[in-house]
Amino acid sequence: MLAYLKLIRIPNLTIVAILQAVLYFGILKPVFVAFGIGTVLNENYFVLFILTTLVLTAAGYIINDILDVKADEINKPGKYVVGKDISEKKAYIYYIVMLITGLAISFIIAIHINKIHYIIIYLIAVALLYLYSKYFKKQFLCGNIFVSIFSAFVPGIILVFEFPGLVSLYKTDYSSFEFVMDIFIGFMAFSFFVSFYRELVKDMEDIEGDIIIKAKTFPVVLGIEMTKLLSGIISIIILILLFYWLKMDINYDKNYLKIYVLLFVVIPLFYSVFLLKKAETKFDFNKLSKVIKVIMVSGISILFFYL
Repeated sequence: MLAYLKLIRIPNLTIVAILQAVLYFGILKPVFVAFGIGTVLNENYFVLFILTTLVLTAAGYIINDILDVKADEINKPGKYVVGKDISEKKAYIYYIVMLITGLAISFIIAIHINKIHYIIIYLIAVALLYLYSKYFKKQFLCGNIFVSIFSAFVPGIILVFEFPGLVSLYKTDYSSFEFVMDIFIGFMAFSFFVSFYRELVKDMEDIEGDIIIKAKTFPVVLGIEMTKLLSGIISIIILILLFYWLKMDINYDKNYLKIYVLLFVVIPLFYSVFLLKKAETKFDFNKLSKVIKVIMVSGISILFFYL
C-alpha cells in the first residue's frame, strides 16, 4: 500500500487539492455570493471536481513512472517504485483504474452542469499526459513547458468552469472581478515559472539517465552551464513578478503579507540561486529541487492572506 501511495505522490496531490479548494471556497465563491452570483459547481460538485484533478494528476504520475523505468533505474537507484516495489503490469492496472475513476466523475459533473462536451477536457488532458510521458519529456524544452502549463492550469481550469459567473461579476462589479482575476492570474504565473525552474533543475539532476535513454533535454543538448543560465533567468523573472505582485493595489495595506513574502519566498529564492551557482553533483541538484519545492509551497500559502 505504501508503494502505491508513493507512486501517486501524495504530498504533491495535497498541494493541488489545497490550491484549488482555497481558490474556490476562499476567493471565488465568497465574491460571487456577495453579489448574488451563482457558481456553476456547488460545494459538493466542486469537491468532485478537485477529486477529478487529483485522479488525473495521479494517473499522470503513474504512466510517467511506467514509461520511465529505464531512466529511473539510473537516476533514482533504490528509490523508484515501478519495476521494483510494483510490477509494470500492476502499475498499468492502477493507471487504468485511475483513468476510469476520473472519467466516471467527469461524466457526473458534466451531466450536472448540462455540458456533456466538457468531458472532452478530461480526455484531452489524459492524452496529453500520456504523450508527455512517452514523447514530450524527452524533447528539447517540450517537457519543461508542458509541466509548467499543466501546473498553471490547476488554478486556471476553475476559471474555465466558472466563466459564466465571471462574466456576470465583470458586468456587476469590475473591481471585484479585477480582484479575482489578479489572484488567479498571479498564481497561474507563479505556478508556471516556479515549475519551469524546478523542471530544469530536475533535468540537470537526471542528466546521466537521460543521456543513456537518448533524451534531448535542455542540459543534454546545451550542457549544464547553459541550463544553469536559463534557470537563473527564470529565477529573476520570478523575483520580478513577486515584486510587481506586491506593488499591486490588492496588496496596498497588506504589510504582513509583504514581510511573509520577503522571509519565506524571496529569501529562499535567493538561496536557491546561490545553490544553483554552486551545484555540481546529483545530490546538489536534488537539494536545490527540494528548496524550489519549498518556495512553491510558501508561494501558494500566500493565498491565505486573502481569506
